[in-house]
Formats: sequence, structure tokens, C-alpha cells
Amino acid sequence: MKRIPAIAILVLFWNLGVVAATKTTAIPNLSGTWVLDPAGSKLGQSQPRVSMVVIEQTLPNVRFDYWSGERNLGVETISTDGEARQRYSTRIEKAVTYGRFEKSTFRVLTDHVINSYWGQQYTEIEEWTISTDGNTLTHKLSDGKIEVFRRQKPAAQP
Repeated sequence: MKRIPAIAILVLFWNLGVVAATKTTAIPNLSGTWVLDPAGSKLGQSQPRVSMVVIEQTLPNVRFDYWSGERNLGVETISTDGEARQRYSTRIEKAVTYGRFEKSTFRVLTDHVINSYWGQQYTEIEEWTISTDGNTLTHKLSDGKIEVFRRQKPAAQP
């Protein structure tokens, strides 16, 4: 009879350890300047094509600055807490984003609602996955497009 409480206490402490380990899992740092690797990517016909993305990760946000050559295509900031945030809103469409880290991947779900007579709605899923060595960033989109980026090394100091 005395063994059951001891086993129950052991199981409780083991479960608390698992929960603590789960909560302390390191979040990958996506910060840096990433240059598109066209050979490693599966690109559609979309224009303009992103050639570089500069990411600034200051939790709870990740800021993406998209470039095509010398032209800035836009900046967006996505929260990492999994809470709904308005991504953009126009007269005919509203988009709400949910972002969160899952191991080495930053997963972004965007719900679009088109304010037309039929009230169409669809969801896009995009994933930003960093390699174990931290030098490759893969961006997968719902439409099947895959962009592979390589970390740009800082210029050598003289």
C-alpha cells in the first residue's frame, strides 16, 4: 500500500520534468540576411520574385523585409504567440494571421475572408524552417512554391 503513493509521486515529478523540458525548448533564431538560392528552390511564375529577405526576430515578433534586387517589396511583422493578428485589410478582403514556432519551423496560418456576395474564405499555410547548421532557410507555401534561402555571411572586417 505504501508503494502506490511513492510511484504516484515519481510519475508526477517525471511529468513535471517533461512539461518543463517542453517549455524550455530553444526557439530557433531566424534573424539575418537571407539570399534566394534559385537552383534549390521550386518557384512558380509569381512576380515580382523575392531575391532576399532580411529577418529581425525580437520575440514575440518576427519582422520580414522582402527585397527584389534593390527594390523593397514590403515589410511585415508576425507575432509568434499563436494569437490572431490582422495581417491586412482592404475594402474587399481581410486577412488574419496566427504565427508560432514548432521546433525548427515558424508556422504561419493566414485566414482570408473576401467580402463578396458569397463571402468566400480560405486559409494559407506557410512554413519557415531553418536547417540544423543555421545556414539554410526553407520557405514553403500553400501553393506548392518552395523558396530556399542561404544565410549571407557578414563582410570581412579589414
